[in-house]
Amino acid sequence: MIPQIRQEANAWIASHTDQFQALRESSGLTRGTLHISFDLPIRHKAEFADPGYFAVTNFVDHNLAPSTLSDYNCGTRTYDWSSGNHQGSDYILWPYAWQRMDEQVMEIVAGAPGVIVRKVDGYADRNCEINGSILWNAIYLLHADSSISWYLHFKSGSVTPKNLGDFVETGEYLGTAGSSGSSNIPHLHFQVFDKEDQVVDPYTGSCNLLNPDTWWNDQAAYWEPQINRISVHGALPIENCPSPEVSNEQLEFDPGDDIYLMLWAKDFLNGALIQVEIERPDGSLMNNWDFISPWDNYSAAWLYWVQPTTSTDALGRYLFRASFNGVTYEREFYLGDAPVVSGIEAPPLLSQWQLFPNPSTDFVTLQWNNAVHGLVQVSVADAHGRLVWQQTIEDVHNGTAIPIPKFTEGVYTVQWRAGALADYRVLVVND
Repeated sequence: MIPQIRQEANAWIASHTDQFQALRESSGLTRGTLHISFDLPIRHKAEFADPGYFAVTNFVDHNLAPSTLSDYNCGTRTYDWSSGNHQGSDYILWPYAWQRMDEQVMEIVAGAPGVIVRKVDGYADRNCEINGSILWNAIYLLHADSSISWYLHFKSGSVTPKNLGDFVETGEYLGTAGSSGSSNIPHLHFQVFDKEDQVVDPYTGSCNLLNPDTWWNDQAAYWEPQINRISVHGALPIENCPSPEVSNEQLEFDPGDDIYLMLWAKDFLNGALIQVEIERPDGSLMNNWDFISPWDNYSAAWLYWVQPTTSTDALGRYLFRASFNGVTYEREFYLGDAPVVSGIEAPPLLSQWQLFPNPSTDFVTLQWNNAVHGLVQVSVADAHGRLVWQQTIEDVHNGTAIPIPKFTEGVYTVQWRAGALADYRVLVVND
C-alpha cells in the first residue's frame, strides 16, 4: 500500500511541477527548512462544551521486536499486532466514544498544508476489533517536503468533498472520527512517512529512534492530566460496542436515591490527587473527601463514587465539585424538581421569556419580555442531562432574542440563570 500511495504522489508532482514548487515555497522548504511541521490534526466541533473530548492512547512503537514495546518517551503507550508494530499516533474520543462519533464531536483537520493524493470513503465505520483490516476511510496528504501524512478511520460519509489533487491548508476540515478498518474505538490514527517512505514519529524523545527532532509546531507533553467530563448519574453507564453508550446521566433525583458521581479523566496517573465536594442548596458541604489514585497510569480513565440521599435531605440545587491538577470542575444536580436555588424555589419567571417555535424542526429563538441585569447564562441539555450548548450574555433587555442551534430529534431542557433567578423549559425537536 505504501509504494502505491508514493506512486500516486510522484505522479501528481510530475504533472504539477509549478504547483508543487509553490507549495514548497509557501512552506519554507526553499529557505533551508529540513522538513514540514504539523499542528494537532484534531479539534472539537464548534458547539462542544465539555472541558475535553479526546485522549492519546497509542504512539509509534520504536521497539521492533515482537511483543516488546517502547514509545518515543521510553514508555509503553503503544502496541504490536499480528503482522507488525504500531506506526502512528491514536487520538480516541473520550468519553462516550460511540455516542460522540455519531454526534461528530471530533473533527479531523489537516496538520500541515498539502494536496490530497488519495481519498477513501464508504467503508463500515463501527468496527470493534483491531484485526489488521485496511478497509478504512482515509485521507492521504502529500506535503512540500514530499512527506505523506495518513489520516485513518473516518466516520463513513464525513470525508471532505474535496477531490484528488485539491489543496488543503493547515487546520482545514478533512472529516470526523469513526471506527472503520482495524479499529476497536472511534479515533484518528495519524501517521507520517518521510520522502524515502520511512516512518516518522512526530514526537521527539529519548527513545525516538526514527528522527532526531520533533515534527510538531508545538509538541504536547507526554502526559496532560485533565478531567474531560464531570457527570451525575442514576446508574452506571452501559457500554455495548458499537452501540451508542447509555449514559444514565440525570439532572433530577428523588430523596432516597443513590447518586453516581463520575469523572472522566485524560492521562490519569498513579498518585494523582482529586479533591471532591458535594455542596447542599444552602452552601454547606454534604460530603467531601480526597482521592489519591492507587492505580497504574492510564491514558483514559473513569472514576465514580456513590452518594446516598435520604428523605430528610433538603430539596434544591446541589453541586458536585472536583478539583484536579489546579482546575476545579462542577456539575449541578437537583433533589426534587429543577430549578431550585439556595433551597428556595425561584420565583415564577414564565412571563419573562419565550421559546419559539416549540415543538421545532429547525432553529429556535429565545426572547426576553423583561430586562434582566448582570450575567445571564443560557444552557441546553439533552434528555440524559448532557450539556449540548451554552451561551453567556451580559444584561438583556425587553426584546432581546438569542438564536439556539438546530439539534437532532429529541427532548431537551433549555435553562437560563441570572444570579439567584433561574427558569427552564422543555424543548421538543422533531425530525
